[in-house]
Amino acid sequence: MKAPPMLVFKGVPKNHLENKLSKIKVVLENKIFVTCQHNAWVNSNVFIKWLNTIWFRTYPFRQINDSILYFDKAPSHMIKELDTLFQNNNSEFRLIPPGLTSLCQPLDLCINKPSKDALRAKYREFCVTWKNTKKPTPDRAYNNWVYKIWWSNIISEETIKTSFKKGGIILNLDSSEDYKFMWPKQQDFLILVEDIPNKKEANND
Repeated sequence: MKAPPMLVFKGVPKNHLENKLSKIKVVLENKIFVTCQHNAWVNSNVFIKWLNTIWFRTYPFRQINDSILYFDKAPSHMIKELDTLFQNNNSEFRLIPPGLTSLCQPLDLCINKPSKDALRAKYREFCVTWKNTKKPTPDRAYNNWVYKIWWSNIISEETIKTSFKKGGIILNLDSSEDYKFMWPKQQDFLILVEDIPNKKEANND
């Protein structure tokens, strides 16, 4: 199943723009979440907010006693309280080794490209309609575009399942689905998923 997306806009956290965006209908309905960051990047604060507002909530896709989150070793993910956060919320995580994100991370494999292509199409349609005389606003255009794209069949549940198999995360243990995994090229060093690192290792990355 799908988790609601979170959009990161350029702006001051908890300031005017974020307050304005938080009052949009699709945001109030928890169909999407919004936040602001000075450079529109996912830093550690944004990552923690995503965990607390989306992953640690009891959505149907996450059985509270049996959930694992896979993510890479981006600096924003390597926070000191990572172990404690997951332990306190009855969840676990696994790290994708450096250099293998494009091979193992489901979003990169099947989901990001069709989402971005659909978003570009919405933007082009907007430009043609207004003959380049207007700019899309975050509160009206972007939120509605992402909402319509994400909750449509462009990203189906079957696509999500396929992405986890291509990344080698949920393959059958009897090797019957190994052909679905996007194996690295012969020269690549193969490590699928690392064990949970201890805090000392995480803080040194």
